[in-house]
Formats: sequence, C-alpha cells, structure tokens
Amino acid sequence: MTPGDIDPKVVAQRAFWISQMMDSLKDLHLEEKAAFLADRHKIAAAESYLRRALEALFDIGRHILAKRFAYPATDVNGKVKVYQFRELKSVPPIPLAVVI
Repeated sequence: MTPGDIDPKVVAQRAFWISQMMDSLKDLHLEEKAAFLADRHKIAAAESYLRRALEALFDIGRHILAKRFAYPATDVNGKVKVYQFRELKSVPPIPLAVVI
C-alpha cells in the first residue's frame, strides 16, 4: 500500500453525517436530565445518534490512515490496529485545506 490522496468527498460525507447526528441530538431536547433519563426511547435514540457520529469520525480517521499514511486500519485478520504517533512522524503533515 502506498500513500495517496485523501478523498475530500469521503471526508465531507462523513463530516456531514456527524453534523446530522449532532442536529438529531439537539432535537431530543436534552436540557432536563431527569426527564431525559425517564424516557427510555430518548436514551436509546441519543445512544444511536452518538454511536453513528463516532462511527463516521472513525471512518474519517481510517480513511486518512489508509490514504495519506498507507496504513490500513485493520490487519489481515480484521483486527483493529493501533498506531502510535511515532510511527507516523516520517510522513509530512498535510494542510487542513487539502483534507476539507
């Protein structure tokens, strides 16, 4: 695997999804803690929105690792790899404008 270009469409789609999930959380009216905790449907919805937003965020990270740093996010057995910062130091940083 060789380093390549980050696809701005992928990053933008995932960022848009995160925005949509955060807007959905706001629609739940989470101001009152007791009322929120009393409604199991709101709890389940909030968990789902948060999970989806996190998955989109992790997708962005995996895309950047795979495309820019040529590190697949999983190994051949499908297990998630954790990369330490020192492994990525040899690759020059990219400007934020390129990612977005």
